Amino acid sequence: MPGVQYEPTLEDTGYGSGRSKLIYDIGEEQFAEQTTRAKDIGTAGRARSVEQERKSLLSLLGGAVGLAFFGPAGMTVGYGLGKAAGGLGTYDGKKVEDYMVSEDVGKFGRGEKFELQDINRELRATDRADFWGDVMDIGNVAALGYKMGGGSFADPGNFSPWHIGGKEAAAEGMYGKGLFQTPSGEFGTGSGTLWGRYTGKPSIFELSPVENEAAMRGVRARSGGIV
Repeated sequence: MPGVQYEPTLEDTGYGSGRSKLIYDIGEEQFAEQTTRAKDIGTAGRARSVEQERKSLLSLLGGAVGLAFFGPAGMTVGYGLGKAAGGLGTYDGKKVEDYMVSEDVGKFGRGEKFELQDINRELRATDRADFWGDVMDIGNVAALGYKMGGGSFADPGNFSPWHIGGKEAAAEGMYGKGLFQTPSGEFGTGSGTLWGRYTGKPSIFELSPVENEAAMRGVRARSGGIV
């Protein structure tokens, strides 16, 4: 119309549509980053939980088997090997300690990089704490093995790494290493083993020489002692 001056709008200049696109791009990037971050954190937590469960199971199994066949020392070694085996395992083909949060913040989230770095530092600190926790657990099992082997501050010489109850108990009951070995090293569940003693089998001192010889696998004894 005559006398009316035209004023271009934001849409006409392209500024409005450009700004809308920028806001849209920022929103898309933030959504993608939040999704990735939540996935990374969840996966890192699951991987470490699976590792802890694996180490607990294998260490208990290793300790039980070691104690049964090789006594207190076997328990400590078996427990430690179980912890190590559990820690060497992977999660979905990747080392557990490698599961971290991506620090890629894209074009618009530079300020969040420090937050992501803090999360990764906490994950690394957790891994170090787990390692030293495993060391302490093995130390506690070793201390328990020392007591189970008859060791004490009052009589450290009675300690036996292989015989539950210590040297004196093994000599008095005449049983071998762990739960299932005889003094001559044969495996079994009867007289001459600690398992046999726990399950009410006759002591080798209560057996006839022939029965005693069979129980001891060639070691003869008479009532009250060894010949």
